[in-house]
Amino acid sequence: MSSIAFIRNQCCCWEAAFSFAPCIKCFIIQPSALHTLALITNEQHYVEQQLIKKSAAVLKSLPYILQEKCGLTNVVFPYQKHFYDKKYSLAGLEVDHFIHLKARIRLGKAMYQTLFHPAVFKEALAFAEHTSHTGSRSDYWPHFFTAADEKVKRSSPTLLEA
Repeated sequence: MSSIAFIRNQCCCWEAAFSFAPCIKCFIIQPSALHTLALITNEQHYVEQQLIKKSAAVLKSLPYILQEKCGLTNVVFPYQKHFYDKKYSLAGLEVDHFIHLKARIRLGKAMYQTLFHPAVFKEALAFAEHTSHTGSRSDYWPHFFTAADEKVKRSSPTLLEA
């Protein structure tokens, strides 16, 4: 099935069935997997032009290479498995091969699937709505980390303090 036929079959309005371009109402009212994939792909092509090609020296630096080879770059979505549990679980992915466009697009699709998984989305959204993000691990694991430099817990300063 062509992408135009797919969009027509998913369309919410009659006039788009008779044109080559679907109406914008279809994307606003009925978000689709095709639309999401297009946004992810477009974003990564933009990142390629604006960041990757202009920052090639950073991506070839020893600290960056070591960080990637050691698997130290991750995207996580904190969420509570049970409403009575004060501890958060993490759903996420390791970021690797960031320099490659196709790998970033695959990562974007996997992040979308992870975030919108039925077991994760509702609670991850609740976390985001009720937690000020500081860039510290103490945001989602306060029982292990603290933003302050204390002896009892591991220190994880906020991004502004780092």
